[in-house]
Amino acid sequence: MRNRIPTLLLLMIIPAALRATPPDASAWTESRNYHEPFDESYRRLIKLSRSTSLTAASPTSLFSTNRAYRLDLSPSKDEGRTIELRVSTDTSSFRITFQDTYPNFPVQARRINEKLIFIRVWWGRVVGSDFIFDAEAGRFIHEEMVNDGTILFQQTQQAKAPAAETSSTGKN
Repeated sequence: MRNRIPTLLLLMIIPAALRATPPDASAWTESRNYHEPFDESYRRLIKLSRSTSLTAASPTSLFSTNRAYRLDLSPSKDEGRTIELRVSTDTSSFRITFQDTYPNFPVQARRINEKLIFIRVWWGRVVGSDFIFDAEAGRFIHEEMVNDGTILFQQTQQAKAPAAETSSTGKN
């Protein structure tokens, strides 16, 4: 039993360390977002439900070009922390609720084509999620994490600066 504890700890730590490895930003000329596989711990903040009760279109409703699908983004009732999107067809409606979102960055939703919707949700200042929702199938067909690379870019540039100064002065 005593030898199993370090092994169990390693099995728990190694996958987390591998998942958390940021990209090499040394070749970047400016900051950028970078993507990683979806972190399942955020799944509890996302609720998808189907409803047969249809709601009327509002002035802010976004219709697909064929007018078969409608997207509505409901304003938050709790200072921006919970956002609801409703995707409606002629016969059904899907409600997507994102809880504990970062209120300084509004949820973005836009059409890719008639039936696909791109959604970006920020959970904090650095970490968010990108989704593609299929309105016909009523499900997410793509999920991944998005990270703001500004801090990574700045730290990489700072780390490169002493090396550049040393090589230009010829001192070690």
